[in-house]
Amino acid sequence: MQFLTIPTVLCSAFMLSSFDGEGGRPPDCEDLPIGVFDPSWPNTYVESVGSGFPEQLDAAPTVHRTLQPDIVWESLVSLPDSEPVSFYARAWTAPLESPGETGLVTLENPVFVLTLSTSASVIDPSSNPPFGLLQTYAPRYVDGTWVLSEYRANPVDQLNNQWVTIHQPNPDSSTGFSRGTILDFVPRSLGLDRECFNPTINPPAGSGSDPCDAAIFTGVAGVGMPYAFANLGGDVFDSSAGAPWWRQQLFIFVVERDAIIRPSYNPNPRRSSPALRTDDGRPIFDPKGPKGPGYRFPRPDDDLWDAYLDATEGAKPFVGYSDGVTYEGSYGFRQWLARWQENSWGDPPGSDDIDDWADKGAFPFSSIGLTLNWPGFDPDRGSIAEAPFGALSEFIHKGGQSMYLVGIREAHQYVGAPNEFLDEVTWCDTCPGDLNRDGVVDGVDLSILLTNWGSTSTCYTIDKTLPTVGIADLARLLVAWGPCGWPLPEMRPPDCTNAP
Repeated sequence: MQFLTIPTVLCSAFMLSSFDGEGGRPPDCEDLPIGVFDPSWPNTYVESVGSGFPEQLDAAPTVHRTLQPDIVWESLVSLPDSEPVSFYARAWTAPLESPGETGLVTLENPVFVLTLSTSASVIDPSSNPPFGLLQTYAPRYVDGTWVLSEYRANPVDQLNNQWVTIHQPNPDSSTGFSRGTILDFVPRSLGLDRECFNPTINPPAGSGSDPCDAAIFTGVAGVGMPYAFANLGGDVFDSSAGAPWWRQQLFIFVVERDAIIRPSYNPNPRRSSPALRTDDGRPIFDPKGPKGPGYRFPRPDDDLWDAYLDATEGAKPFVGYSDGVTYEGSYGFRQWLARWQENSWGDPPGSDDIDDWADKGAFPFSSIGLTLNWPGFDPDRGSIAEAPFGALSEFIHKGGQSMYLVGIREAHQYVGAPNEFLDEVTWCDTCPGDLNRDGVVDGVDLSILLTNWGSTSTCYTIDKTLPTVGIADLARLLVAWGPCGWPLPEMRPPDCTNAP
């Protein structure tokens, strides 16, 4: 491949994406979110759990006390049956230790789950070059075969009970993806063109229009994390924050369908069937509840009781970890959910100090199985249906169940659409370090990295321990040198049609 500099690459991108041919006109990206430099939606959330909009706001925590219209439940993703998939994987042994022996694994009902996390930026000082913690669980290509690594949630490792969403293409949808998924949320709820998150098509041009910053902001906000609880003060690149926004990367896992559960009064993720009524995740509203109208858990005389027990006490029972406590089974799930509600909605009650609120681990979830679209909130249009306020369908990984890391992607690689005129690959075939999205980490990417040395654009920070492009990013790029690859060819998502 010809060795190109970043000006050449970007110039070529504009030449190919600016002509007036069909599909060749560049998108209008003026409405791209300014991201981390606009803290209005975390402020809105803090005010909603305090005294800011108690009458106008139809959102957490009041959403679980308000009967929602049918349109809201269209964003609850329910999981259909899928074909089994087999692959080689190394068994999980214990936290922070290397996985065990390799063997053939079969998942009977596999699904892809996604989460944004800072875990890849936890550096093991004993390794050289430095690796993130999840390098232990990253797929490896061994003797011509991809080998995954089993991971289980536990109270001392870095990935206990991850909040996740689903990757679910849907050819019947106008966006090509099921409602309640990230790639539907971006165009449908936010009205944004996914090409605007591609830095080749929309190059970074200052702090207010960096497509990679915006991709992180959009993804993190979409799953209800106010900048990952980071310091919202004057220094948005504050490296002392516990989970700064710029450390977020997208993790793709494959799991059994029943290894995940909704954080909801109706927790079962299965679709309704003659054998098991689930109402596709819609919870029961009780207009005469003991504490007033509101959504509630199923009771033994409800049609949803069997589905509730199946999700919490079935073959893959619920195990959750929170604040050093382990919660198990149906009763444990209720306690765990109540603890999250307490942390999210009332700790500290009525506080308008975001730093105080964030330090206590508040997480703005809704308790009905949906993350809410906080960036799209308008206090004068408080309904989920009218805002449009409904965003993503939420799930939780059950502790003790197996997860297999398929890959790590930058937020913009997943959210941003590839440019077909530049032969860019889909999100399946790119990877961190593939800065020009051609499916391989090579000299072109090295040239781009060196051209942006010292910058703070998240388009070029491969290592997430510091926001500035530097020696750690160079080390990560060299470790990743070569083809990116997709380790599950038998389970390739239908939106990843082109291969490198």
